[in-house]
Amino acid sequence: MAAIALPNQPSVAIHEAVGFLPKVVLCRVGYKFCQWHDIGFWQLSLE
Repeated sequence: MAAIALPNQPSVAIHEAVGFLPKVVLCRVGYKFCQWHDIGFWQLSLE
């Protein structure tokens, strides 16, 4: 699992390039740099 503070297109692109798939976005749950952010979770199957 990868948790990414959104928006963060460079991080999303890196994770998806190695096979992570988006699973869920939690809206306005992360506080960073004096602002509320969405947190996205990406998953990579190790099968």
